[in-house]
Amino acid sequence: MNVLVLNEQQNQLQTIDVDIIKSVTGQFEASEVVQMFKDFFFNKMILDVTALKDYDKPITYKTIADGLNPDKVIFYFKEGSDLCTSGFLSRLIKFGIYNFTTNLDGVKYLIGKSNTYKDVESIVKMAESERQNNDIVYQQSTQQEEKKEEPSNYKGVEMNGQPIVVGFQNVTSNAGATSLIYMLKKELTSVYKDGVVALEIDKSDFLSFGDRTMISTTSTDIKDVINKLNNTKIILIDLNDCIVKDICSTIVYLMEPSTIKLNTLMRKNKAIIGSLKNKQVILNKSLLTQKEVNEFEYESGLKILYNMPPLNDRKRNAAIAELLKKMNLIGEGNSGGGSGKIFGLFRK
Repeated sequence: MNVLVLNEQQNQLQTIDVDIIKSVTGQFEASEVVQMFKDFFFNKMILDVTALKDYDKPITYKTIADGLNPDKVIFYFKEGSDLCTSGFLSRLIKFGIYNFTTNLDGVKYLIGKSNTYKDVESIVKMAESERQNNDIVYQQSTQQEEKKEEPSNYKGVEMNGQPIVVGFQNVTSNAGATSLIYMLKKELTSVYKDGVVALEIDKSDFLSFGDRTMISTTSTDIKDVINKLNNTKIILIDLNDCIVKDICSTIVYLMEPSTIKLNTLMRKNKAIIGSLKNKQVILNKSLLTQKEVNEFEYESGLKILYNMPPLNDRKRNAAIAELLKKMNLIGEGNSGGGSGKIFGLFRK
């Protein structure tokens, strides 16, 4: 006998001609579904994925696979769903989930004969092939960017007499705030001349650059230092562990999206990703393709401001100029860029 877990697709699934011993309708946490059926004897569970809260996140499916025998669960996806991609399904396959379909014939087939890894291996290969192709495109575009001459006709934006104070906070360890600030400051200086200053709080890494406009200070003195820079147009701050953040017009959070960095972060603070929602987040020193960034946004619920690749800080980089344009700190030489635009992003 089989069980049904239904929600948005109940009209289709209730018409299926198979023996049903139990049916529940609604939307549940994955752990609730596990709790309901872990001691219940059934042949197969037909699970409408919309009955799962956060059914767009792979971790939800991992909870099901860990709590129930995945060989006995048939995951029913919507026809044409954005989840029916090789990238998403290959993640489920890694959890031992091989039984998924978008139609009733598929359900009937899987009730009679469960898939094995061999039956879904082609999806994994397709996902890997797409990733490699995206990597090639990414590498080619990066090489093309490196060959470009950096434009020298950028135009500054109007500041209304008040400096813009941008704080940079490493979220993952050693996410590269110091080097990124150094490169951003060099680019901004080509536009604003002496109107750009960089500060770091409670550290002295800036001393290595030998630049008098890159200043090391303390969390105790930071407000006084900023007050003395009233003629400055842009102030970039490496916040480090400073908790005095009301000094900033905006704060940019840096994450290095490698597996080890993210896993280490999550072990230390599982709530950290949720706290970054609606914040300005940059993936720094990132080798992710645009498709992988889209998947990262999808799974984390974050909106990524910029995907910054590893850069050579000895030269000007197109990516740095692109980020500054995205932050509305510089404009094109032949276009405007008034105060309304910049304060639209940085208003506290």
